[in-house]
Amino acid sequence: MNSLALIGSRLFSLRLLIVVLALASVFVGDALPLLGWLDRVLFSTLGNPAGIEDAVKVVDMSPAAFATALQARGLVEPEWSALAIRAGLMASALILVLAVPQMGGAVALPVLLLVAGALVVLQAAFMFYQSAWLPLGEVVTLLMVGYVIMLFWLQPRRDIVALSENVRVARTRLGRLLLQQGQPEEALEVLAECPPTEDTLALQYDIAIQQERKRQYDRASATYQQILQQKRKYRDVEKRLAALGSLTTEQPSLLPVVLTIPELWSCPSRASAVPPWAATRSSVR
Repeated sequence: MNSLALIGSRLFSLRLLIVVLALASVFVGDALPLLGWLDRVLFSTLGNPAGIEDAVKVVDMSPAAFATALQARGLVEPEWSALAIRAGLMASALILVLAVPQMGGAVALPVLLLVAGALVVLQAAFMFYQSAWLPLGEVVTLLMVGYVIMLFWLQPRRDIVALSENVRVARTRLGRLLLQQGQPEEALEVLAECPPTEDTLALQYDIAIQQERKRQYDRASATYQQILQQKRKYRDVEKRLAALGSLTTEQPSLLPVVLTIPELWSCPSRASAVPPWAATRSSVR
């Protein structure tokens, strides 16, 4: 059930909704008059000398009537505008999905407003100096609507991140206590689900040192390898792991010497030999 809930939460994520909106704007944007609403507002604001009443009429125009109004003003949409708008829509979706979570809602708002203002200035520059019309309103609309959607996504995520950090701190402290009590394996189990941080890596390093002091070389090597998988060149882990590797390769060569000691007692010459004091006692008897 937990896996199904996780898959469902990913499928119906609010960030996925932003990507879907961007794709809908790219492929069926012309069939959605609402997406061109901001374009008509900008057109009526930037090039409407007749007053507010005409501006309201422009906003309420259909797409076909708006195209006629553009021709009447002598504005031509460049051939590359469709490709530019699609690129802008996909770039906006990436900014919303990837950059906004990293910046946070408070920092992302002025950044998005700056980007939207730059797009409006760019559209005005093309309109007045190039007699060209770029429908950048779709991009600005996606930025603003996407930011509102991301606000609903950021609030619970902020709580989740805070809870995860509390859990990580608690697990690290528990692992430190277990290590102080001489239970390194239990401490490693506590740290198994923690993300790699400086505190968790330092604790794993201390666990490996204790395992090495107890001559648990195989376990110490496994712990050092876990550290290297999480962070390369951490302290002197590579040197210690290499030393343990050379130590474990030298141990088998000493094994036959240890095993041959009992054989000295089972040797026939040794077994048949009688100590001098025993021979003397037997002769006296």
